[in-house]
Amino acid sequence: MPDDNRALVLTVGTGTADQLEETLLTPLRKSIEKGQWAKIVLLPSKQTEGNAFALRDAHAQYPIEVRSLRRVGDEEDVDACFEHFERQLAVLLEAGYAPAGVTADFTRGTKAMSAALVLASIVHGIRTLRYITSPRRDSRGMVVPGTEAPSDFSIARIIVRRELERALQLIRAGQFAAAERICSIPPAGPLGNDVRWANWAAQFWGCWDRFEYRAAESLSEASGLPRRPAWIKEFWPSDGNLKFLRRLGPKLPEPMEQRAAVCRILAADILANARRRLADGQTEEVLVRAYRVLELVGQYRLLGRGLDSGDLRPPKEWEKELAAEGSPLRPNKDGKIEIARKLGARLLEHLGDPLAGSLLDLNWVGEISLTARNKSILIHGFSSRTGGRKDKVEILLSRVETFYCEENPGNPARLGAARFPFLSS
Repeated sequence: MPDDNRALVLTVGTGTADQLEETLLTPLRKSIEKGQWAKIVLLPSKQTEGNAFALRDAHAQYPIEVRSLRRVGDEEDVDACFEHFERQLAVLLEAGYAPAGVTADFTRGTKAMSAALVLASIVHGIRTLRYITSPRRDSRGMVVPGTEAPSDFSIARIIVRRELERALQLIRAGQFAAAERICSIPPAGPLGNDVRWANWAAQFWGCWDRFEYRAAESLSEASGLPRRPAWIKEFWPSDGNLKFLRRLGPKLPEPMEQRAAVCRILAADILANARRRLADGQTEEVLVRAYRVLELVGQYRLLGRGLDSGDLRPPKEWEKELAAEGSPLRPNKDGKIEIARKLGARLLEHLGDPLAGSLLDLNWVGEISLTARNKSILIHGFSSRTGGRKDKVEILLSRVETFYCEENPGNPARLGAARFPFLSS
């Protein structure tokens, strides 16, 4: 009985004209007979499609289809063969056949046809290839007719290598979760260690990218993994990266000056994260992060003056000034006075901070405003603010980066340590 999940695909060549049965039809029939197939697809050239039809008509008991190359001469063109074979394999998979149930026999046909079928099989994850061989050959090195036997071999390692390279390309593009999914089940064998290391790289940088600093720090030691392969050097964090990360992992310290230092580092990380979001086309996310950075700058400049915007002890003169305006400060349900970005900037202005003006009036960022919606930048409006305006968002982010770098002499180095050095964008 045919197996509903199995299909055989074979290239069809010319054979020897005066020995067509022995040199072509019999070997192909032997391949067909080795296995129970729900579908058999013959891939001849225009020159050899007559042989394919002859085989089909002589064996009506088999579910054979003939899918010829489109043009005369295509059999010598690897690109033309690949395009046709890849499409036919795609049709099979779309019909419900799993890659694990498909066998590709590339024995007969031109070298271009054989190479194309192997390449197309790798693209679609077909793991079993077949070659008709024989222990007996004549003086010309040709297989002795009648002694042929189909031989199957797995290209699982090639498939794993392809998947590994795909995962590494995703990591280079900042697509960490997608890379982690590919590497989630390391295979047995020597490539298993490489896949484990790729999984580590995806997890480590992915955690950092998601602001999961403690998880990233715990992964930084790569404990329990085998010896590092040479290629992991590309994805290994620098000493500067690790020093930067370790400042973000612990809880926020109590002393105000130390809090200010940590918040300054956090602002650098959010800026670097925004740059990655921009590379990925997530312009609304860039807007959110740019706003948060300017909010943080105000917060840590207040912390440097001994003032916490989340639990404020406001100067009496400023408190009276706000009350006179009809906007008195009121404690929250926990009895703490909290102030947002704009009030923080006003307090810095009251204290004579030289950056207060830039933090109050954000028009300098460009055409796309950084004002909050309904008191929160995170509350989405009815449409995207930044859709189709990536160039304007690039200007905005560059200006915020410049503002941050000029705010403190150490900030350019902080921003450099926050960047992922391997990213291709």
